[in-house]
Amino acid sequence: MACMNDRKYVSNNRLSRLRQIETCTDSPQIRAELEKLKRLVDAHPKGLNTTFKITKRKNRSNISTRPRREVLGQGLAAYFLFELASGYALFHAHGVDDLHMANFDAHEKYINCPDQTFTLKAFHPFLSTADALVQMIAISNSTVTPQLKSFLVDNLPKWIHGKGSSCFVATSNPFLAHKITSTTGLATRCGEFSFNLMRGLRMKIDKFIDGLEPKDLEKQQLNLARLYSRQREEDFVCTKNLVPGEALYGEELIYIQNEDGTDIEYRVWNPLKSKLAAAIMCGVKNICVKPGAHVLYIGDVCEITVTYLSDLVGSDGLVYVVGISDVVVNMVEKRPNVITIIEKPNLCCNYRMVLGMVDVIFANVVNPIVSPHEAHWIVNNARFYLRAGGHYMISTQANNINSTSQGILANNDFQRQFNPIELVMLEPIVRETVMAIGSYRVLEE
Repeated sequence: MACMNDRKYVSNNRLSRLRQIETCTDSPQIRAELEKLKRLVDAHPKGLNTTFKITKRKNRSNISTRPRREVLGQGLAAYFLFELASGYALFHAHGVDDLHMANFDAHEKYINCPDQTFTLKAFHPFLSTADALVQMIAISNSTVTPQLKSFLVDNLPKWIHGKGSSCFVATSNPFLAHKITSTTGLATRCGEFSFNLMRGLRMKIDKFIDGLEPKDLEKQQLNLARLYSRQREEDFVCTKNLVPGEALYGEELIYIQNEDGTDIEYRVWNPLKSKLAAAIMCGVKNICVKPGAHVLYIGDVCEITVTYLSDLVGSDGLVYVVGISDVVVNMVEKRPNVITIIEKPNLCCNYRMVLGMVDVIFANVVNPIVSPHEAHWIVNNARFYLRAGGHYMISTQANNINSTSQGILANNDFQRQFNPIELVMLEPIVRETVMAIGSYRVLEE
């Protein structure tokens, strides 16, 4: 009989054997099918001049759950990806080929002398506990973040397309290993043998990274565990508060202990009060606003979003807000990285003397139908102030994106200069709203 959705054809000289079949499933559908065939055999004792097609599933409980044997690439350099609470580490393992078929004692001897068998190739520290949480959630979901991708590609030997890889990367997550291969083209390995060798790294990880003390690592793990536990209880987004102690709309403030024992304050970001937070909760992958960035905010100004943009760019960045809003004007006293420009965004020439080039334009358009004029002033602001290779983020009604006649993306000027990266629906947090993200005037290499 066929198992696991494979199909076989049973001829008349084998139908009589169905009486002796012990089914490996309790499925009523399959039992009924077999009983039907048995009745056909009884009704035609001389056999049937036909062929029946039978499909049968094997019971999941009978499927072997033993991991497949891990096959190591002979002659390939072996590297191990190790994720810590403080950053990503990449280790070069020596003499792995000789150990694959060795006994248990040889494995233990190997991992108990990690200082002789492993060499730290590269280390990528996380910027903060919040950054570590983002990376942790990503790898838990078997997602290769841009940071992880660049870390591996930049620090591993270059491979030649068509001739295979000169090395392989071992990791503890088979699904992440598959994503690394599909994303970077690197050969990956994951299995019991890799798990055994990683034990040696885990036991003496602090010996390989300069300045990493066991107590420091424990503190980082504790901070990350607290933040991760809170995130598991209730999904949330938070930013490091640029103005400690300030809660603009009653948002919760949480504290993470720094390496020197001081507390770092974070503000919980409510996605119901900010479309940018809603986009993050809905799975947007490209958050273009980074520390030190210059951001131009145009359109309908949301005070809450402005404060979180201020947190994201930090003290080294700037947020220019173009609009007429007394609330935003009063914010300047507390947030020195927010600069307000009291002007209509369609008059972009009027503020060219006070505004330089920016990295990101964030436009919030709430009108249910965007006129060609409104799409035009977004293009003009980008033409004046958005650097080549910069990014745009436009929050608007879904029909403004999908409409072929009046949509923002249907504007000819927009299509020629703006390269879409992703389009995220903000349902069910914000109804009928999307976030369009892309790059501006990216030069072809």
